[in-house]
Amino acid sequence: MERQLLEDIARQAGCLYLSDLRLKAHRTAVRQAVEQCEPAQYPLRQWADLAAYLLGEERSFADCDQAKEHLLAAL
Repeated sequence: MERQLLEDIARQAGCLYLSDLRLKAHRTAVRQAVEQCEPAQYPLRQWADLAAYLLGEERSFADCDQAKEHLLAAL
């Protein structure tokens, strides 16, 4: 079974629901959870989906590292 980045970030950030990831109250915990993730553990599509969900933007990334760095800069 493939790991799901959105679900893992939500769990690590202490969010009960995926929608909680977008709340400002969880922003620091979400950022810390993203920092702790190893980019290669998840497919690039999941990193792009996480960025789209958290930041409200559809964007292409060259690789998982770039996606993670973009997320950290935006959070």
